[in-house]
Amino acid sequence: MQQLLKLPTVSQQTQSRVFSPLSQKLEKPYEVYSINQEKHNVVVTSSGSVLHVPPRAFESADGKLLSGQVELYYREIRAASEIIANGISMGIQQPDGRFVLRTGGMFELRGYQKGSPIRIKSTKTVSVDFVSNSTEAYDNYAYDEKAKNWVLAPKRASAELVELFAPRAKSAQDVLLKVDVDVSKLPNLAPYAHLKWKLAPGQNAAEIQKKLQSVNFHDQQARVADLASMTLEMSFSSKTSKERLSVLLSPVFEQEDMAEASRLHAERRAALQEVAAKRKALLSEKNLVGAFGVTQFGYQNCDVVYRYPGHVFVSASFPFRGLSDQATPPNADIYLVSGQDNIVMKFSREFSQFNYNPGSQNKLVGIVPGQMVAVMDTASFRQAAAAGAAVFPLTPVSDGLESLQNFQSTLKKL
Repeated sequence: MQQLLKLPTVSQQTQSRVFSPLSQKLEKPYEVYSINQEKHNVVVTSSGSVLHVPPRAFESADGKLLSGQVELYYREIRAASEIIANGISMGIQQPDGRFVLRTGGMFELRGYQKGSPIRIKSTKTVSVDFVSNSTEAYDNYAYDEKAKNWVLAPKRASAELVELFAPRAKSAQDVLLKVDVDVSKLPNLAPYAHLKWKLAPGQNAAEIQKKLQSVNFHDQQARVADLASMTLEMSFSSKTSKERLSVLLSPVFEQEDMAEASRLHAERRAALQEVAAKRKALLSEKNLVGAFGVTQFGYQNCDVVYRYPGHVFVSASFPFRGLSDQATPPNADIYLVSGQDNIVMKFSREFSQFNYNPGSQNKLVGIVPGQMVAVMDTASFRQAAAAGAAVFPLTPVSDGLESLQNFQSTLKKL
């Protein structure tokens, strides 16, 4: 049975951090979903992004089987303010140098059972249809927590949302076949993992039954032949000839009780209709739905590598106005926010020389962790850059570190 989980109370999870937030007050909270991992789950997040979780997808950190409920911790990082506040590095090491990622939005997904971390089984994939910030085509990147670097991740074909068929009863004459396919490659089949399959009408059942006795069931291929009726075409290699046997299959419910099958069908249909409505609304707003196949918990990102096109490189200083010596505090981090607030470059620790694109929308954010935020707005930056200055004075903001909302509001005004 599919289960559509509503957004529960937002909670904060204490865990060993991959990235260190500026403070606990500024950390982006997680959405927490409790699911029965024995079943297929469809989770619609607050943004409209959708998680497709196959049955029995998880195991303990040491590889032991799990039973019962598990908790998924999910959050999305979209704005430059959230990237900075959560201490997320956008730097990426490439063979030809170190660059940054221009992001279309990212998400973090973690799993726990009773407070203990769990992991995704090596044979399973959690499919995520992620609502991006932009209609621009991005690549998928995952953060390698051991190498401490973003790595290119394979894209997954976006799962189709299809009209569910009405329950069909089994009969004694039905030839039932087990379908064993990789749902990460055929995501349309994920909602039907609980079903058995029989020969679709219009085929010579007796002839196919005879041929099935000489096929290699370990060599099977599948494709969705018809989405509306969920007809599946399966092909098998033959033990006696070079020709493959192709058959059309229709799904049937495993339950004998048609009343129970009808109830389950109604639940699945309502869940998918809600998902489809959310997706239709998002697509009408011209948001890109990026398709991720998640095989390890962590950060996933819609990005392209930004290699500093048109940038100038200068040895710059960033004095904080109002300080006695107008100097840059020694523990300050300087961030350049550029483009459509989708490029965040951190200086003084990750880069040895300041660089920017004079033709872009640029603003500066200086952070003294736990103490102050200082900023330089777009107009002031443009004026300083036009004058050929290598000095970029920042103005402290009084309440920028009080909360994530205050920090976001501060950056929006620049």
